[in-house]
Amino acid sequence: ILSSDFAMQFAFAMRGWSIGPWEETAQMDRKKDEPLTGPKDAAFRHYCACYPGGKPTYNLKLEPGDRHLFGPQPVEYAKSNSV
Repeated sequence: ILSSDFAMQFAFAMRGWSIGPWEETAQMDRKKDEPLTGPKDAAFRHYCACYPGGKPTYNLKLEPGDRHLFGPQPVEYAKSNSV
């Protein structure tokens, strides 16, 4: 099992694509309003697990009307979950 940090780059390389830093991105770290790298007004932000309060999208609540779209996680997948 590979992390997404490696797997996405590997998948792009296998297709012959190259990757590099984007000027429009910021890496958000331990300071809530100041990026570790990149501009403060970046169009895209990547949040680390150490971001104060956790990654913003992890705190989104599910709309009640969307509960039917998925079921519980299968037991065989829960065994290898790292979180």
